[in-house]
Amino acid sequence: MSHINSKELEKILQEAKKTMLQTEMLSYSVNNLHIRRVLSDTIIPNFINYITYMEVANLNKKEITMYLRNCVNAFNEIEEYNQETMLMSSKFKVLRDETVKAMNLT
Repeated sequence: MSHINSKELEKILQEAKKTMLQTEMLSYSVNNLHIRRVLSDTIIPNFINYITYMEVANLNKKEITMYLRNCVNAFNEIEEYNQETMLMSSKFKVLRDETVKAMNLT
């Protein structure tokens, strides 16, 4: 289990929750069925699990990296469809990098 100070954890959680809301809004507003399906079936459930692990401070390196990797991989599949998916993909990659750095995960 990794350790992260509470200030860093709170900052990451705030950004994650903000990103989650944006992702949910995108899943409702996008017309492309493939993008909508990837968002609702893969990205959102994995991201909910990531946030849950972070909220309960269950900083399990393997689980957290798996959930973030699943999100980023799914975004790689849809990021070139439009500007919104490209922007969200970038946000997820930044969040992943910040989480990894804060937890000293490799």
